Amino acid sequence: MLRQGQEVWLWPPRHRGRLPLVLRLLVYKKGHKRLYLITNVLEPRRLTRRQAAEIYRRRWGIEVTYR
Repeated sequence: MLRQGQEVWLWPPRHRGRLPLVLRLLVYKKGHKRLYLITNVLEPRRLTRRQAAEIYRRRWGIEVTYR
């Protein structure tokens, strides 16, 4: 089970045999749905959950505008 703030390690295909990418998992719940975001900013003081959610919301606002 994935937990909030958990470190996630990822080995993209071209990175096989190298050190993994270390990422931070952010989980947001809205009703029965969950949204999973990952970031390479590992320190919560540098990027809070609220800031990450705001960046994501703004990005998708822009994506929808230019459709």
